[in-house]
Amino acid sequence: MTNPTILILLPSRAKEPPLPRVTPFGRAAISAHNLGVDVLFASTPDLCLSVRDNRWVESKSTPTAVYDRFPSRSKPTEWGDLRGRWGHLPWSNSPKTTDLCSDKIETQEILGGMPEVVSDYSLFHEKLDEWGSGFIKPRYGALGRGVSRVVSGDFLPKMAEGAVSGVLEPTILQREVKPPSGLGSLSLRVLVQASINGWVVEQTVARVSESSHVANVAMGAIPIPGEEVVPRQALSDAIDLAIKACETIQSSNPNDAIVELGVDILFDEQWRPWIIEVNGRPAGRVGALAKINPERFGATRDNLCLRPILYLASIHQI
Repeated sequence: MTNPTILILLPSRAKEPPLPRVTPFGRAAISAHNLGVDVLFASTPDLCLSVRDNRWVESKSTPTAVYDRFPSRSKPTEWGDLRGRWGHLPWSNSPKTTDLCSDKIETQEILGGMPEVVSDYSLFHEKLDEWGSGFIKPRYGALGRGVSRVVSGDFLPKMAEGAVSGVLEPTILQREVKPPSGLGSLSLRVLVQASINGWVVEQTVARVSESSHVANVAMGAIPIPGEEVVPRQALSDAIDLAIKACETIQSSNPNDAIVELGVDILFDEQWRPWIIEVNGRPAGRVGALAKINPERFGATRDNLCLRPILYLASIHQI
């Protein structure tokens, strides 16, 4: 039996990347290598890098499986090149899963139980009159871009900027979940990861904003450990709901090895959790906590980078 080799697809961020031990994924690659799993990184189809002695070195190794962290919507041409090069390999999360999660209407149809959402623009004003308030958002949006709270009588755009900066998408209208009293805007990111022993939730992150109705770290919301904001029973209910959502999405595509999903949850006035969306390539909100308090959250962030690598290696042993 030879060591499995996991290829991680990441966007290129710098001409001269920092040393591996400076980055969470670099440290994860070092830890994985010590456990008998090789890790490659690629941003283009013609160059793979591995980590050796805290250095990035070019590698010609053949990957066993792909862990896709590449932004396919904002960089579709580059992602298509990567898919063309390594699309024959086991691919996690698969394009089918990430496309499902990107489409808020399809996610609603698969999961059910989310705040009511409408995609037929001709019904927007009627529904908003019925609800009193809601959120207008791009159908495939990300990072809170293009999302705004609206009330009866407001102008409702038919198109809005979504996942790709400068590109307009059809809008959807979703019923507002009114938050617990005195909290302003609050959402909870539950990162659910796969392991041989089942789904794992290691750390939840609450996003709190006093100045915006959209609680998103990318838009200035403050990240706070979930357990410091959300009551214990509500937090447990939210985690259970997130895991159930992952099970449902996995069941809808049983041939895909889902390694992780980021489930965004709101709470109503009775602290009942509601899923508002699922992220197929979740950003590291724990990373925001680690920047604030590296001693408390640094090891957790590193574990979150390592777990998908080890899971893929375990199910793709050669």
